[in-house]
Amino acid sequence: MIMRIVHISDFHLDFNSIEDLRNYIIKPLKEDLLEFHNNREIDLILFSGDMVDKGGASFNGDTMLAFYTFQEEVIEPLMESIGLPLERFFMVPGNHDVVRNLDNEVTEAGLTTILQSSEKVNSFIDSEDKNGINRVLPFKEYEKEFYQDFSGDAQL
Repeated sequence: MIMRIVHISDFHLDFNSIEDLRNYIIKPLKEDLLEFHNNREIDLILFSGDMVDKGGASFNGDTMLAFYTFQEEVIEPLMESIGLPLERFFMVPGNHDVVRNLDNEVTEAGLTTILQSSEKVNSFIDSEDKNGINRVLPFKEYEKEFYQDFSGDAQL
């Protein structure tokens, strides 16, 4: 079975540019996606990072509000335009989808000093040490909430 995957990234949603996003990015993207979908069905959309800008700083630092706004302004309209359920939207965080100041400076300096080789990185990952992951926790919370109602039984 051949799958048709749409890969998008780097929207950098900013509170002050939502109207521009709607008019100049989402509207034409929906039209293009529908044309592609009508030509040959799209199976899923993959968003590979930077949904929001600077960890949602323009949303008064409310990262969850930024992610939910992205869902409302981007994910839902795109998926609705081609008739795909939300469970066919896959996402991974980018460097702007994390809140960098949630990990302290000492932890940051220590990780960048120690994790200098693939062996060190793999060892750190295998240890399941939670130091240095606070920055990604808001994204992981949003991701968990986004997918919580999906059964996992979806057929592609």
